[in-house]
Amino acid sequence: MYWHIIEVDTKVLYRTGKFIAPEATKEPYIRDSANDTEKTNSALLTSVDKAKAFTYEDG
Repeated sequence: MYWHIIEVDTKVLYRTGKFIAPEATKEPYIRDSANDTEKTNSALLTSVDKAKAFTYEDG
């Protein structure tokens, strides 16, 4: 995920990570994603959370 700064048309890294999604479902689900701190440690506006829960629904 990136912050997009419109005034200077720049993207700044906020968070990077992975999660495993179900193969196919119409049901909502929540997955935890581990932050890839190797990539985010040097970013200025990065998330410091080690993990974040993402919710998928209405897709």
